[in-house]
Amino acid sequence: MIRPRLLPHTVTYKPMLGNGPYGPVFGDPVTARARVQFQRRMVRTAQATEVMSAATIYFRPGNTPGIGGMVTLPDGTEREVIVQSEHVGSREVELVSVDVG
Repeated sequence: MIRPRLLPHTVTYKPMLGNGPYGPVFGDPVTARARVQFQRRMVRTAQATEVMSAATIYFRPGNTPGIGGMVTLPDGTEREVIVQSEHVGSREVELVSVDVG
């Protein structure tokens, strides 16, 4: 488990519940501790397309927005989650990272 002091930022996210007749449907906002790294980099989505990521956000396991969710970053911008990765320690998932577009 990652130590709380290593998650200095607070972000708010809305998980994507699905698609409705007028576009994506999101759940209620959730506030979570995270570490945000603002760094542009090329990432590959699940559909094998390459897109530019604006930031990488690290969360504790079980408290993540999931692909398609919307994250409000500490600078106030709202971005869509494009990639999610689980980082496994010796026996369990220790950290989850998401890249936002």
